[in-house]
Order: sequence, then structure tokens, then C-alpha cells
Amino acid sequence: MHDINETGKYAYNANLILSIYYEKEGEKALEENKDIIPVKLSFAKNKLSGYRGIIDMNLYKYKNIFEVVERKVSTLK
Repeated sequence: MHDINETGKYAYNANLILSIYYEKEGEKALEENKDIIPVKLSFAKNKLSGYRGIIDMNLYKYKNIFEVVERKVSTLK
């Protein structure tokens, strides 16, 4: 229980909290042992700027490198 309380204190005092996770595409890539795993970077708390959102990224597993994936924006015609 002490560890959980300490984590809460850090989260309360933190200016920026990020979390990295994968969804179904990432789970499938892991199961198939692919070199590139799609992940998401979530801004859970951000006191440094007004940005709150999610950024799509690729994790290159054997290089330990993250790369931002440009989102495709479609326009209505």
C-alpha cells in the first residue's frame, strides 16, 4: 500500500504524465513477432502546455526507437 501512496504523490506533483500502450494492432504485431509495433502515446496530465491527446507512434523493436506516425487527414468534397 505504501508504494501506491507514493505513486499518487508523484502524480499529484508532476507537471507531465505520459503513458505508452498498444491496442489490437500492436497486440497482433507482438503475436506475429513483427519488428515494428504500433503504439500510442497518451498525455494523461500536462501542465506544461494546453495539449492533451494521443499521438500514434511506431516502436522499432530491435532498435528501441520510437517514430511518430503522421495521421492521414481526409477532406470532405
